[in-house]
Amino acid sequence: MLLPGAAALLAVVALVAAVRALPLPRRGPSNVVLVVVDALRRDHVGPYGYHAPTTPFLDELAARGAVFENAWSHAPHTFNATAALLTGRVAPLLLERADAASFAEGAALRNAVAGENRTLAETLASAGYETVAVFTNPHHDRGSGFSQGFARWRYLRPEHPESVYARAPQVEAEFRALVGQIDPERPFFAYVHYMDVHNPYVPPAALAERFVRTRGTDRYRNGRPEGADVPSDDDLRFMTESYDACIRSVDDSLRALVAIAADRARGRDTVFVVTADHGDEFMDHGGLGHGHSMYPELLRVPLVVSGDGIPAGRRIQGLVRGIDVTATIVALAALRLPPSLEGRELLSDIDASEPPSSPDARAARVRLQDDDAFSFAWNAHLRSVTTENLHLLHDPSVPALELYDLRDDPRAQENRFERGGRAARRMRRKLEEHERHLSEVEQRSAELREHGSAPAVGDAAARQLRALGYVE
Repeated sequence: MLLPGAAALLAVVALVAAVRALPLPRRGPSNVVLVVVDALRRDHVGPYGYHAPTTPFLDELAARGAVFENAWSHAPHTFNATAALLTGRVAPLLLERADAASFAEGAALRNAVAGENRTLAETLASAGYETVAVFTNPHHDRGSGFSQGFARWRYLRPEHPESVYARAPQVEAEFRALVGQIDPERPFFAYVHYMDVHNPYVPPAALAERFVRTRGTDRYRNGRPEGADVPSDDDLRFMTESYDACIRSVDDSLRALVAIAADRARGRDTVFVVTADHGDEFMDHGGLGHGHSMYPELLRVPLVVSGDGIPAGRRIQGLVRGIDVTATIVALAALRLPPSLEGRELLSDIDASEPPSSPDARAARVRLQDDDAFSFAWNAHLRSVTTENLHLLHDPSVPALELYDLRDDPRAQENRFERGGRAARRMRRKLEEHERHLSEVEQRSAELREHGSAPAVGDAAARQLRALGYVE
């Protein structure tokens, strides 16, 4: 028989447990700012333990919000990755467009997002959201279809002739101008794309002086360098130090961006989602750049969700995909997920995770999914399937499939496919399902192309694509 005091104590404990299990209260639809930092590696930012001071402000956002330890992009390439992010579909319907002037030989085709997709911006606009976007990557140029659903948007060209993309100060200024035009009584969704971390790695002089200690040559290319193009150790250090300085430049700008958004919030909750479209390789698997392989340094991305209504100090370990980010933004808008979305919202994961036991303790790590959760990625002929613990990739130019156990080989150095047993066979079946799905989507896209054509890539965008290494 329990004493009265003990019974009361048990009742309090039960009540606390019940309250903790409930979703955290939110005050209706939140403003949402989705920031995508082009080519930002997960292992070069502070919330994931990087040693250099690349992201002091993102560290602050992470401490006040949720860090997703195991987030994966759907492509090692901007177009496919952001197309999935802004449609909520791993393989959205795409059109093809050729640029006759700059790609006269017909070797290059560039995709456009087909109007038949229902975009994230369209979903939010139909619910009364103001929608704004600042695009800086030439894959998002005027004819790309990425502006679908954005009432106010701008594709920024480089401000200076020597630059190949718009820099952070331009992004800030344009963001300030666009949000200054919106109705302050309505919630807003903003998409902001930073290119400063993408090659060429040219940080501001003050940051270069602080971060770059090694003399070397930038030998960037998308793919495996050969002969004289193979970087020396000093070249690699010079490139990574310059890369880190560029990350710090974006982090400084992010602080200003958050202040601008807060000024326009007018008391409404505002949530910031910061992620990357993909990473960049620095000879991790014998290559440089991105788009040419499917290894974790390119597909595993940072993801931080922070702002009003997001509990502080949470670290979520379960597998998360780009399409889940899309669904989460819809949930932040207090909307039902439309049938077109293939992802799941992550707010319940954040709410279910445990806070630190003390202010100095590391946030509790929770596993909210098992290996029945899969992330698919694709680019051109490349395919991959990832679970929380395994990563399978397929490059048809290489005879063997590659399987990596991420628990004890997070850098994917030892191919275990041949001795992977049942797990390898299961992952291969999932890869085949993925391939069938991509084939079905491509068949539908081909039908759309028969009835119309997408605008050609403009000359200016084509020059940028060449300068950025997308076209040889």
